[in-house]
Amino acid sequence: MSNSANNHQYRLCSKCGNFSNVLERQSFCILCGTKLIDQCIQCNEPILHPYGKFCYHCGAPYLMEPYKEVKR
Repeated sequence: MSNSANNHQYRLCSKCGNFSNVLERQSFCILCGTKLIDQCIQCNEPILHPYGKFCYHCGAPYLMEPYKEVKR
């Protein structure tokens, strides 16, 4: 995959919704430690919008559950 295509692909935390561009090469969320996803878990299409909450192709949600930050 070319770098220009990667510029518009993101990894998303399915727990808290944090994101990073795939070029940043992060594997885990820096806010909650969850493994980041770079494609829809339902249809395997890439995540193309950093603020997306649902897959543009099949409509499946990216977030697995509502996230509540733990206050310490």
